[in-house]
Amino acid sequence: MKQRISRLRRSRRCSHLSGQSNCSLVVCLTLGNGGTRAQALGLAEALESRFGSTIQERRIVIKSWSKRLPARTWHWASRNLFGWPEIGIMNGASAMAPIASRGTRIIIGAGRHVAPLVSALASRLQGKSIAVLNPELPFDNFDIVVLPEHDGLSGSNVLTALGSLGRVTPKRIEREALLQAARFAHLTQPKLAVLIGGRSREFTWTDLDEARLLAACAKLVAGGWTLLVTPSPRTDPILMDRLRASVDPKRCWVWDLLGPNPYPAILGLAEAVLVTEDSVNMVSEASSSGLPVHVFRVSGRHPKMAKFYCAMQARSAVREFDGMIEHWYYAPLSETDRLAEIIGLRLLTH
Repeated sequence: MKQRISRLRRSRRCSHLSGQSNCSLVVCLTLGNGGTRAQALGLAEALESRFGSTIQERRIVIKSWSKRLPARTWHWASRNLFGWPEIGIMNGASAMAPIASRGTRIIIGAGRHVAPLVSALASRLQGKSIAVLNPELPFDNFDIVVLPEHDGLSGSNVLTALGSLGRVTPKRIEREALLQAARFAHLTQPKLAVLIGGRSREFTWTDLDEARLLAACAKLVAGGWTLLVTPSPRTDPILMDRLRASVDPKRCWVWDLLGPNPYPAILGLAEAVLVTEDSVNMVSEASSSGLPVHVFRVSGRHPKMAKFYCAMQARSAVREFDGMIEHWYYAPLSETDRLAEIIGLRLLTH
């Protein structure tokens, strides 16, 4: 185990059920699994760790007909129709459990589908509202809006993050590496974390891209690296099958997408990272490890993504992969923790 891994102090938590006056409730509205959930929950968990708040996650399932409605329509209904947003949640969406009212201080949600409910519920419960990602509503409907720097948007209540928020923090990486070290102990050193995404609106992932990635992985294994590979839900399963068939299985471990994603532990056990460029979330979370992050180019790139990578390179967090794994040092990115500190001081301490 690397010397840089140290034991973590347990965060002090307060209990909302005990009725303690110093306990603040953070309600986190999410759309189930996915990147938006990770961003909203990551911020909520950081507030919990620093300010002793308690989290209630409420998963919202937006029904198919209502997904076609613009955010402004949901927002108008939430503000003006009798019984909304509760009726809207029941008819246009469904929640797994009732949303608490007593003690609620903050409502957090990420993405345009959840944003109208965040604003309306915060108003109804006299809490504070936080929209993560562009809500596609006027920003003054929220107390705080958290946006990635590369969006290029600003406002009096806007906080910006380099990359995206997330649940993979330096402390979590250390903790998970300690817990799962035995799981990967049979694999030889040096270990390389390989994070693979897939096709999206911005990135097309051609056959040539896949062939280049397979060739790069085979070359790295031949050069002595052991690969710890974590695909995403967008990754083509056939690509993973081809990867397994093309390299020595003793030198390539591939997550099967069953159970919790082990890649926080992998980031704590690896010596470097290779990540495909199609996911801001993956690159941001990899950079929270402090490991050298090598970005594998794929076809297609939005101008905003180019701006993001320029900013990450300026922080020395990432370099473009050129076939070789290099070693360099930089301060691990901790944007979720940084913004949680600012938000907590604004909304929870007075």
